[in-house]
Amino acid sequence: MNDVLSSYLNIDIKNISDIRDQKNIHKLLKMLAARTGTRLDYSKMSSLTGISRPSVYNYIELLQNTFVITRLPVLAKNPDREIVKAPKIFINDNGLLNQLAEVSSGVQFENAVFNQLKFHGKLQYYSLKTGKEIDFILNGKTALEVKETATPQDLNQLKNLSKNINISKNIIVSRHPSPTFRDFVWGGDLG
Repeated sequence: MNDVLSSYLNIDIKNISDIRDQKNIHKLLKMLAARTGTRLDYSKMSSLTGISRPSVYNYIELLQNTFVITRLPVLAKNPDREIVKAPKIFINDNGLLNQLAEVSSGVQFENAVFNQLKFHGKLQYYSLKTGKEIDFILNGKTALEVKETATPQDLNQLKNLSKNINISKNIIVSRHPSPTFRDFVWGGDLG
């Protein structure tokens, strides 16, 4: 995986863009990987990396256009209640994610679920200013919450939150079975 990353940064980037500072792209990519599944804040990325905000934006555009990352848009049905214009960031390959950053197994699992769901239609996420959120909205019709070990409370919270956006199909995606809760989809069955 190191060879793939090195080839991308040292050969592909040079061939398809005017960007000559591969070290900054690598630094930004590592920072993005460490924040997989969280809201993207261009100003914070600029501050943390020492790269200008316009360059951060351009680098992220390049990373998305070359299929390394995806910015997941927010579903905004009521702009007064929801957080608007704050996409979440995902890495398009779990091997690359693990090469770039040490993230929790929960982040790895959510990223893996994202990489399965993205082939099934339009993906978004939903978030309130309070911090409550739905991990994925598929085709505007299905709310999906990703948990390592699902509980009945997770499903109840998902149902309550999805009422705000008039979605009645709710799915909990779980990595591990639960002895007390069976109303979930195992992550491996999404493909």
